[in-house]
Amino acid sequence: MAFRGSVEDRLAIRELIEDYADAVNRLDAPDWASTWTDDAQWFIRDDAPQGREAIAALWHQKVAPIAAVRFTASLGAIDVEGEVATARVWVVEDLELAAGRRRLIHGRYDDELVRQEGRWRFRRRRYTFLRES
Repeated sequence: MAFRGSVEDRLAIRELIEDYADAVNRLDAPDWASTWTDDAQWFIRDDAPQGREAIAALWHQKVAPIAAVRFTASLGAIDVEGEVATARVWVVEDLELAAGRRRLIHGRYDDELVRQEGRWRFRRRRYTFLRES
């Protein structure tokens, strides 16, 4: 898989990923939650909440100790087939914790996306931690 599908769909998916990253950087829960489908599932470490509300609740818990974030996303692949798509996204998270400590995390998202009402959203995101310091 590399980049397959119409330019318009790939651009819309890229913009979704950028919207997600921007919301993370601003710690904006409503904007971040809007990138998911209502029945989405997020796999992160040992957690796998299902549904936008459960995902948002876990996100609130995870970002509570964070004072600032620099979240960078880099696309590795997008494959669009009709109303569904997959993507691979490499991320770097530079976290400034409220206690004055810092964490640097490198990871990868393997995504399943769907187009709903003309807009692409995440249906499943599986986050793999690659390195943390």
